[in-house]
Amino acid sequence: MTEHVNSITLTDLCRIEGIRRDAVTAIVEYGIVKPQGNVTQEWLFESGSVYWIKKATRLQMDLELDWLAVAMVIDLLKQKDALEAENQRINRLLQRFMNDME
Repeated sequence: MTEHVNSITLTDLCRIEGIRRDAVTAIVEYGIVKPQGNVTQEWLFESGSVYWIKKATRLQMDLELDWLAVAMVIDLLKQKDALEAENQRINRLLQRFMNDME
């Protein structure tokens, strides 16, 4: 079975979300997201990437951070999300273990 992933082009992303093209380019250059496609005109962004692009642009605008600082903050937020997911997984395993012990 093939998994369907929603994606959006750079042009549509900028138009729909009201994000400047140079902002998206900076976000990609700093490694905040990695689009599919080798050249800018072919870039496709998955929904998860769009989430991080929107968050990055808000951080940059609201806190007036440079893109390097934004990249660092986004990296920390991604790490936090990963740790929370791992913690939930471990808690589920622990709960199953405790239920099996009863």
